Amino acid sequence: MTSFPPVSPGLDRVAILERQIDAPLERVWENVLDWEHLPWLHRKDFASIEPIEQGSWGWRARTESTARRGQYFTVELKVNRPAGQYVTRTLDGPSARTEIWTSLRSNGPNATSIRVEFWVPTTSDLSGEAIGKGYLSLYQRLWSEDEAMMIQRSQSLRSKPINKVETDSPVRIELGTLSEVRDRLPFCINFAGNTWRLCAVDDELVVHDAVCPHALGPLVDDPTDTDETGQVECPWHGFRFDMRTGRSSDGRRLRLRTPPRLIEQADSGTLALVMP
Repeated sequence: MTSFPPVSPGLDRVAILERQIDAPLERVWENVLDWEHLPWLHRKDFASIEPIEQGSWGWRARTESTARRGQYFTVELKVNRPAGQYVTRTLDGPSARTEIWTSLRSNGPNATSIRVEFWVPTTSDLSGEAIGKGYLSLYQRLWSEDEAMMIQRSQSLRSKPINKVETDSPVRIELGTLSEVRDRLPFCINFAGNTWRLCAVDDELVVHDAVCPHALGPLVDDPTDTDETGQVECPWHGFRFDMRTGRSSDGRRLRLRTPPRLIEQADSGTLALVMP
C-alpha cells in the first residue's frame, strides 16, 4: 500500500515489547495474516472469531473474549509489508481505540526481530503503567505460542512428507507382537516419509496421519491423548478428522493422507506397517 496512517491522536504509548522470534520473516507474516488460528492456538483469550473482510491489506473480524463470554469486539489489522510494519486496532468494545503497532525485521534465515508498541486512549481510567504491564504479559505469551507454531511449521516445510515412496517393493516396519503393540498404544511413528499415529478406537487398532493437511500442524499435541469419539483435532486451526476413514469431520473438505496397512504376519505373529 502506498500510504499508511500514523498513530491516531489522543493515544498514549504505555509499553514497548522487543524480542526475537526463532522463525523466518516469511512465517511471521504468514502468522500475522492468519486470523483463523486465534480461537484455537490462543483459546485462553479468544473464544470465537468471525471474519468480516480480508485481503492482502490485512483483515477485520468480530471476536469474542474467553474471559468474558458474550462480550464481542471488532479487531482490524492492516499491514505495510514494504515498511515491515502492521497495526492492530480495536474498533469497539472495552478496549476501543487501542492501537498496537508492530515492526518486523529479518535477523537471518530463521530469526525475526519484533518491536511492539502499545497505544491506549489518554482518557483511560487505569494508569498507563498498569495497562502496559498487562499488555506486555499478554503479548509475551501470545508471541511465545505463535513462535512454537511457526517453528514447527518451518520444520515441517523443510521435511515435507513425500507423496510416493520411490520403490518397486513394499516398505515395511516391524512393530512387535499384538500384545506389545497394545501395551504401547497410543503412539506415533515416523515411517515412509511421514508421521503416523497408532491407537485403538472401540478396541480396533487404527493407523492415521498425524500431520494436518491444512498447514502441516500436529494432529496430536501429545501422542498419548485419547479421544473416545474416534476424532482427531488440529490444535492450530481446529480442523477435525475421522481417525478410521481420514475424512473431514467438520465439513472443510480436507482429508488425511492414506495410512500404511497394519498387517499381522502369519509366520511370526508380529504386526507390521506396510506401505506399497
